[in-house]
Amino acid sequence: MSIEPRSTARWLALCLAAAGVALADGPANSVAPTFESLDRNSDNRLSRSEASYNRLLAEVFATSDVDGDGFVSRAEYERVTYAALHTPGPITAP
Repeated sequence: MSIEPRSTARWLALCLAAAGVALADGPANSVAPTFESLDRNSDNRLSRSEASYNRLLAEVFATSDVDGDGFVSRAEYERVTYAALHTPGPITAP
């Protein structure tokens, strides 16, 4: 089964919102955790361990890791959060 990146991004937005992150109606008012706040050891990538501090982010970790290297890079994180915050329409599970 293949999961569409757009669907993954929208699911991540839902997860972040459920975790207490404000995702307002428009991108100007939208907030997601900064990459730096999630990257606890400052190695410029998110490990499964770092993602585990946010239960819902941990649930979508595998689909956010686009290149399959076992980490979510800054670019992967920014891609998925940007898509989530700038794609209109209903959010559905991947």
